Amino acid sequence: MKYLYLLCLLFAYPVMAEQKQVTLANGDIQLAGTLQSAGDSKDLAVLIIAGSGATDRDGNNIAAGLKNSCLKYLANGLAEHKVASLRVDKRGVGASSPKMVVEKDLRFSNYVDDASAWVKYLHDQGYKKVVIAGHSEGAMVATLAAQKGGVDSIILLAGIGRPAGEVLREQLKGKLPAPMYQDADAVIVQLEKGQLVEKYPPVLASVFRSDVQPYMISLLAVEPAEELAKLDIPVLVIQGSEDLQVTMVDARLLAESAKRGKLVEIEGMNHVLKSAKGPMLMQLSSYQSAEPALHDDLLVNVLEFLASE
Repeated sequence: MKYLYLLCLLFAYPVMAEQKQVTLANGDIQLAGTLQSAGDSKDLAVLIIAGSGATDRDGNNIAAGLKNSCLKYLANGLAEHKVASLRVDKRGVGASSPKMVVEKDLRFSNYVDDASAWVKYLHDQGYKKVVIAGHSEGAMVATLAAQKGGVDSIILLAGIGRPAGEVLREQLKGKLPAPMYQDADAVIVQLEKGQLVEKYPPVLASVFRSDVQPYMISLLAVEPAEELAKLDIPVLVIQGSEDLQVTMVDARLLAESAKRGKLVEIEGMNHVLKSAKGPMLMQLSSYQSAEPALHDDLLVNVLEFLASE
């Protein structure tokens, strides 16, 4: 039966999807998102969580020149196959109370609490099942939010399996001169100990500036694989072979840690879920532009997972 349902999803004629701008109060913060549905079914909704930094509900970071719209494409693809989704702006980003959020007061747990609040919102709207799809850092948010309940399964898209400090070191080592890398490593060590740092390489201010350090401390304390092992729900781990930010090492670690995990490696897919190959210079256009659309195999695997649960 599940295979028949999958075929119906894959080959259904595209439908007009209703998009509704929604808001949710979580404490003093007004959160915002786009609820996208197709048809009257309330069987399932997918909560889509964006990655790190000032990334909005569509997967874009306008200030950084990143306008790939990968999460909007994902939502549209789900809607075409009659799967509802809610993609949201993180607190302080887009329409989610940007003037109310003070960067130095932000913690990773805030994002987790917000995601959990959105899960409750979807259930309050009558959706029977809620799946969280987290992209990049959003995969960690999905994992911890699922621990709070109300989540039937999670999809981890290009998520790290090792602690963020280890991955950050790996990303920086090949890009910085040895002396600067040593300085950066020393900063990471202090942050991992929960200590603020006064001096850091100016070129890395976007990562280590004073106001973001409390958030970094909270992020570096998370052990993604250990947290995932606490869940007893289905987990789909999707990783692209051309991802230059997260590796298959992370994906395998996540899949092995999950009690009910499935790993899918998509050949030729990069970190923003699009078809790309080569070094960052060759992939840059896929980060900066809405074209091309998502890798063809991504939606197929997501729909298959949703149909199997």
